Amino acid sequence: QLEPIDHARVARDIDVLLCGYAYPSRKKFVDALLPLLGGVKTVLCGDGWEDREGVETMPTQDIASTQTLHARAKTVICLHRTGGDCSDGPVAPESVCRGFMEGFFGPRVFLDRARAKHPFDDGDVVWYSSPADLAKRLKEYLAGGRDAAADRFAEKCATLYTYRARLARVLN
Repeated sequence: QLEPIDHARVARDIDVLLCGYAYPSRKKFVDALLPLLGGVKTVLCGDGWEDREGVETMPTQDIASTQTLHARAKTVICLHRTGGDCSDGPVAPESVCRGFMEGFFGPRVFLDRARAKHPFDDGDVVWYSSPADLAKRLKEYLAGGRDAAADRFAEKCATLYTYRARLARVLN
C-alpha cells in the first residue's frame, strides 16, 4: 500500500486532468467541454488525444507517471465510455466504479452520471451531467480553492484505490 499524499508538499500545477483513451464518446464530450474552460490549465493523458489544440496532451503513461500526474492535479475528471465505446449494449456493466485511484492521490474527483450505481457517499465526488454542467462545477471549485472534502476522500480511498483491494472487498 502507498502512503496517502502529503497535500501540503505537492505542487498542484494542473487544474484539470483527464486520463484515459480517447474513445469517440469521450472525444465528443471533451470537444464540447474545452471551449467552456478558457484559462483553465487542462491536461489530457491517453492515446488518441494528440489532435487537440490549446490543451496539453500526452500518450498513455506508465502507472508511476500516471500517479504523479494525479498528485499534481487539483481536479480530475472521470469520464465513462458511452454509446458503444466498449461499455454499452447487452453486456454493459451496471456499475463501472472509477474514482478511487484518482481520489487517493488528492485531486477533487468529478464523476459523470453515465453509470448510475456507485459506492460513493454524499460529498465524496462531485457529480456532473453534461459538458456545460461540468465546466460550471470545475470553475466554481477552482475559484474557491481546495476544500477539505478532497482530503477526506483521499483518506477514504487509501485502502480501496487498487482494483485488487476493491475486488477483495467485493469477494469478502
